[in-house]
Amino acid sequence: STQSRSSAASDVYKRQVERMAFADSLTGLPNRRGLLAFLDMLAENDEALEGDTRIGLIHLDLDHFKVVNDTMGHDAGDTVLLEATRRMSTAIRDSDLLARLGGDEFLIVATGIETESDLTCIADRLLAQFETPIRYSHRLCDVGVSMGIVLGGQRGPVRDPKRLLINADMALFRAKSEGRGRYAVFTSLMGEESRRRNERTIALGKALHSEAFHPWFQPMLDCATDDVVGLEVLARWHDPERGVLMPQDFMEDAEAASMMEEIGLQVLA
Repeated sequence: STQSRSSAASDVYKRQVERMAFADSLTGLPNRRGLLAFLDMLAENDEALEGDTRIGLIHLDLDHFKVVNDTMGHDAGDTVLLEATRRMSTAIRDSDLLARLGGDEFLIVATGIETESDLTCIADRLLAQFETPIRYSHRLCDVGVSMGIVLGGQRGPVRDPKRLLINADMALFRAKSEGRGRYAVFTSLMGEESRRRNERTIALGKALHSEAFHPWFQPMLDCATDDVVGLEVLARWHDPERGVLMPQDFMEDAEAASMMEEIGLQVLA
């Protein structure tokens, strides 16, 4: 009947919308929403993990992808993302889930993991996949990959997938800060370092709000006459507890938090 055909069409449409909500439109991989749904399912279902095996996450970021997008355009970027997806799919196991979090970020969920070396073996295969540049038209895109690895608890103790994601992200930050094109495995020390880094970032934000960055002027002299021929403007953070801080005390954190431009503008003002 017309009514039954209309109902069937409505059901098909609803299923398509649901698939679109959980899938990345470019690569067809699960998106962030689909990934979180899968992790929640694992956290609630002890039977998804057999024996004493664990869950492992590998958070991936494509190195130099922004350069490709900025210099060659978004079509080149899409080509690189699709080829990167193909190479990553080749490197992982059939039982692993590959998801695209957005941009050039991907995440692999590996179940049935017994030891940390099971994850690093996957990571080594992924690094090998990106040793060859990706071709776009007549140009080569030298895109690498950096990875953060975290090994979850056994069976039921995988109760907090969001915490695992945060830990994998911290490990990825470490890999990128050490030079990219490599992987780092999460340790509890990284968590403490991240906490201290967040505290410093918050302090930087408060310093900007209270206009605590001031210029100091260093004279530039003519060596022949000792005349002052110019002044170098130097940024100093006047911290009420630690006193006057030099740039080496805050520049790395300011760059990581994308605050350098604001600090520069405050000093110029």
